[in-house]
Amino acid sequence: MELSIVICTYNRSSFLREGLEAIVHQSLAFLDVPIEMIVVDNNSSDDTSSVVEEFQNKFSSLSLVYFLEKQQGISFSRNTAIQNSKGKFIAFVDDDAVVNANWLTSLIHSINHIDAQVFGGPIYPRFEIPCPAWIDSNYFARTFKKHNGYLSGLAAIEGFPGGNVCFKKEIFDAIGLFDTSLGMNGNVMGLGEEPELFNRLYSSSYKARIYNVHDMSVSHFEAAAKLDCTYLKDRISLSGQQFAYRFISQNKFSGIFLVFFKLMKQLLFSFYYLIQIPFFKTTRFKFLKCIWIVRGLIKGVFNS
Repeated sequence: MELSIVICTYNRSSFLREGLEAIVHQSLAFLDVPIEMIVVDNNSSDDTSSVVEEFQNKFSSLSLVYFLEKQQGISFSRNTAIQNSKGKFIAFVDDDAVVNANWLTSLIHSINHIDAQVFGGPIYPRFEIPCPAWIDSNYFARTFKKHNGYLSGLAAIEGFPGGNVCFKKEIFDAIGLFDTSLGMNGNVMGLGEEPELFNRLYSSSYKARIYNVHDMSVSHFEAAAKLDCTYLKDRISLSGQQFAYRFISQNKFSGIFLVFFKLMKQLLFSFYYLIQIPFFKTTRFKFLKCIWIVRGLIKGVFNS
């Protein structure tokens, strides 16, 4: 098996249907390439299993496998997929994301022609409601380079989000699986499982090459609830907290230095955005984002 495409899902059967539809139709153009699709159901109470069965019956020429993971948490689900996958490469796509037109073509081409062990691409938002004017909508986009190319520096250490990334399977044999103490747990907010894995990969003897594929993009659903100020504050602060914890726990001296540098950078930017607030609507959000990151970094330092 060349490639396993994984969707881990929890109570999002309507999104799952849309996401599977896009992946299935792209897979039909590659019947000569050994591809399997894996859906890991993380204890859903909706009709997720029925949706998968419907696709299995309708597209019997394709390999579509269903697993039920009863331990709640995205990391448990991803680990179940890894342990049961047959592909040399494993691609993860969020259950509320839809792969864009050239996603599979660009990924397969990259696997066959690029000397890299991890591939990822842009994640673009599709909002449930119009993004409020005070929020910088670019916050919801995840892009890594303007064009195809290897990631380096901090981008390589932190890696790609789990919603659009592909690993050579042997990586997990070398460094282990996702940390099950991190990540979403049902409807409880959780972050950090992907950066923790990439940090571990960067520090390992495996020395993976990480490549950005510009056409390997997905559109990610952003619910109206994610545009709430309290939600954004909690999420951004948590990301800052986990950033500090990751780097300080790995190497206390260099970690504190890196966190201090990021802290100073965010404080400088917060002042820069503060003086622009009367003139540009989205600078209020940029200012608050800096302050929330600072809050998280400080909390992370004291909890490390």
